[in-house]
Parts: sequence; structure tokens; C-alpha cells
Amino acid sequence: MKQQIKHRTSSKPSRRQFLKQSGKLLAGSVAIGNNLDNLEITDDSDLFYIDPVFTVNVPNNGAIPNLPDHAIMEIDGVTDSCGVRGIHMGEAPLYLKGLLEKRIAWQELVADAAVKGDRNLALQALLLDEMAIVPEKAEKMLDELLEASKDLLPQFTGT
Repeated sequence: MKQQIKHRTSSKPSRRQFLKQSGKLLAGSVAIGNNLDNLEITDDSDLFYIDPVFTVNVPNNGAIPNLPDHAIMEIDGVTDSCGVRGIHMGEAPLYLKGLLEKRIAWQELVADAAVKGDRNLALQALLLDEMAIVPEKAEKMLDELLEASKDLLPQFTGT
């Protein structure tokens, strides 16, 4: 049994032709994969595109070699029997590496400050983002934030 494809008058490939060429096809609820030789479908209504690559938030683990392995990155990834894993992206260009390293440092300072109840680490995190507030006002702002959030951040009480 060979696959049947309706030919259209348009020069653009049909949806089915596109899906066949890309190897990404789902018919009903059965994954077809890349081997479409014995598939017979005559109605486009039960076909739709499956993209096996997703945007995922995962530990870097070498996907971007010039960034820390432990840093959580939002990158292209796949799922399989081993779980979710990032796709190797190659090294980040210098300008992007600088931006990402700063964001990673900020996230680590915020997390450490929250876990330890360390006001100094919280202040460092606040100062790391120069767009948030000018340094001269940072301590006052941190005091106000901690006071307003004391019910949610009891670990900072008395710091």
C-alpha cells in the first residue's frame, strides 16, 4: 500500500507534501515518524505538524560550552526516554556571554540571599542591575522591600 497525495494546482506544496518532506507527521493519535512509505491518508483534516524540538528551561550541562553547567538556560531541547535535555547550541558570542553571565550571577545572588536571609547578598543582587536603582538609593529601597515583605521573607528579620 503506497501513500496517496492529492496534487494541487498551486505551486506551493500541499500540507501533506510539506509534512512528508519534513518527516514530522501525526495521523490521528499515532506517531508516524520518518518512515512514511506505507502510509495511506487521503484526508488532510486528521494531519497536523509535530515539532520535536521545544523551548525548555534546563541546566546548561554543556549545551552552551562557555557558560556554567549548573546555570538554568532557556534553550532548544528535546524529550525522550531519558527526560528533557538541551540541544548543544555552541558557544555564546562575547556580547551575549557577558549579558548571560551577569544574569546568572544575579540569579545566584538572589537565591543565596533568600535561602540564607543575607541582607548583604540581597543588596549585591540589587546593585548588580544598574537599571533597577541608583546605588545611592539601593540600601533604602532594600530596607523598604524587606519591611513590606517581612511576612513572606521571615529569614531577613533582624538583619
